[in-house]
Amino acid sequence: MANKRISRRRRRRILIIGSVCIFFFVVFCINVVNYSYKIIKLTSEQAALEKQLDELKTEKERLDVEIKKLQDPEYIANFAREEYLYTREGEYVIKIDQAEDTIEEIKKENTKYKYIIVGSIAFLVIISLAIRKKDDK
Repeated sequence: MANKRISRRRRRRILIIGSVCIFFFVVFCINVVNYSYKIIKLTSEQAALEKQLDELKTEKERLDVEIKKLQDPEYIANFAREEYLYTREGEYVIKIDQAEDTIEEIKKENTKYKYIIVGSIAFLVIISLAIRKKDDK
C-alpha cells in the first residue's frame, strides 16, 4: 500500500471548502430554528385571536338579541320596572336580591358557629374525662 500524501494545495482547498460548508450548515440550522420559533409563536397567537373572535361573536349575538328585545315596548316596560324600580299604579316594589345575600351571609355565620359549638363540646368532653381520671385515682 502506497502512503498517499495530500498536497498542501489540496489540503488548503479541502479546509476552505469544508469551512464554507460548515458555515452554511450552521446558518441554515439557525434559520430553521428561528422560523420554527416564529411559526409556533404565530400559531399560538392565532389560537388566542380565534378564541377572542368567538367570544366577540357570542357577545354580538347577545347584543343583537338585546336590540330586538328593546324594540318591544312591553319588554322595555318590564326592564324599566325591574332595573329602575318603576311601578304601575297599585304596584309595590319589593327588592329580594338583598334578602338572598343576607340569607347567604347567615348560612356562612351559622357554619362558623357550628364549628365553634362542636369544638367547645369536644373540649368540654375532654376536660370532663380528664377530671374523672383524676378522681378515679
